Amino acid sequence: TKVIPFLHDRFEGLDDESAGVLQAYFAAHGSAVRRAVAHTTRKLLRNGGDGVEPYDIPDAMELQTFALQWLLRKHAHDRRILMEGINPDTISSVLQIKVMVGCSNALQVLDAVQAEHGLE
Repeated sequence: TKVIPFLHDRFEGLDDESAGVLQAYFAAHGSAVRRAVAHTTRKLLRNGGDGVEPYDIPDAMELQTFALQWLLRKHAHDRRILMEGINPDTISSVLQIKVMVGCSNALQVLDAVQAEHGLE
C-alpha cells in the first residue's frame, strides 16, 4: 500500500524519455516473470512431487488449456447431469461459468470455450 505512492512520487519528476524507458523495462520484466513462472510450473507439474502424481502436459499446449481440460474431465459427471436440463448451446457447465467469471478479457473467454471443445 505504500509502494505505489512512493513510486508515483519518485517517477513524477522523470522526463518523458526516461519514463518511457522505465515503462518498457517494467513491461519486459513482467513478461519475463510470467514466462519463468509458466516454465517452472510446467516442470513441477510434469515431475510430480510428494504424494502428487506427475501430469502429462503436451509441449504445445498452454497451461491454461491443460488446466481447463483437466477440470472439465474431472467434472465430466457433473457436466452430464447438468446438460440434461440445460440447452448446451446456451451453456455447457456450471464449472465453465465459474471459469468465465475469472476471465479478465474476451480472449480468455474464447480460450476457455476452445479448451472445452478440444476435449471432443
